[in-house]
Amino acid sequence: MRHINSLICNQNLGIQKIGAQQTSANFLIAALLLPLALASTGCNQAPLLKTGPVQGASPQQSPQAPKHPATAEVISSARQDLLRDAATIGGLTQEAITLDWLAGVKYLPTVATRTLYRNKSTRAWFTQTEFDASGLKTEEVNQVPFDEKSYYATFYGTPISYSLVLDIVGQLGYKTLNGLKITDYGYGAVGTARLSAAAGAQVVGLDVDPMLAKLYNKTQDQGLVNDRQASAQRSGRIALIHKPFPNEVSATQAAASSDLIIAKNTLKKGFVRPASGKAMIDLGMTAEQYLTGFAKALKPGGHLVIYNLSQRLDPNNYRPANEGGSPFSREEFAAAGFRVIYFEQSDNEKVRRLGEALGWGGPQGMGDLNTNLFAQYTVLQRLPAVRAP
Repeated sequence: MRHINSLICNQNLGIQKIGAQQTSANFLIAALLLPLALASTGCNQAPLLKTGPVQGASPQQSPQAPKHPATAEVISSARQDLLRDAATIGGLTQEAITLDWLAGVKYLPTVATRTLYRNKSTRAWFTQTEFDASGLKTEEVNQVPFDEKSYYATFYGTPISYSLVLDIVGQLGYKTLNGLKITDYGYGAVGTARLSAAAGAQVVGLDVDPMLAKLYNKTQDQGLVNDRQASAQRSGRIALIHKPFPNEVSATQAAASSDLIIAKNTLKKGFVRPASGKAMIDLGMTAEQYLTGFAKALKPGGHLVIYNLSQRLDPNNYRPANEGGSPFSREEFAAAGFRVIYFEQSDNEKVRRLGEALGWGGPQGMGDLNTNLFAQYTVLQRLPAVRAP
């Protein structure tokens, strides 16, 4: 998710994403690491495994910002931005599941600004209550406010770009999120989870960023979500787990029996198996054990979707974030109990259309998107039987 609407890429900013062992926490996240999702450009593959009928949903029009609020509440500028992004992206898709998800933007609840504190020495995060009880002086911490916009997006920007994930999901045969269990590996911000839960999904967000546990520490951040109940008669749930997966029992239990596991800009080759330097994600186990943990968390026939966005890889200035291929081979996925449906499939065309629509290019952004913005995805399906590694 981008913290700003126009993508300004600064790869010198630190990143912190989920891994088997927690990486060092960094305040700013590279704008490159967007949760842009997946869209299929076609691939000659064998038919997917049949997993039973998928509940249908009628196509809906993309949401538009209402001329007058439905209530006395004035629509915040943050919500106006989301509505605008939803309308823009809605024009790029024909998938019913995506359009239905986008329609939930207008129901997002208003969120008051929250303030976190970060110790300048230890880099530890504190809630307001924890800071008040800590005995720390104001000059010993950085004060970080999260308004409604950053509540839904943290440092990643508009969550609406996640709609491209849903395009891929729709092309896999899913017609609605209602009744699905989705695990978001490295969720990064609650906005996407909120919209998915409002569409009827049970969402498990996994991440090891300690900031997220402090930001989303209120009762209303998790649990039952019925934002759209009055109009759609659907409700879902959110559970946020800040433990490494698949290493910790609490994380594996929370993710168990998922229909979908989605990893956005987390499982990059440059992060797990970089060409040079230390890996940013320490698996903490063998690759086969790691991938088997993902397979076991899925229902038989369920899907693991890996999407990676990157800029042009400069051989003279190696940056791990720009090595966006799969960190694991086809053979490693197969050994863990997966069927490979798409492997490092290009999504360049659709991502560039999205970037152009949302203003990511130009001298203040990523420059020429046709030469500097790349995306690819890998989609796996769990086979009926998964053996222990």
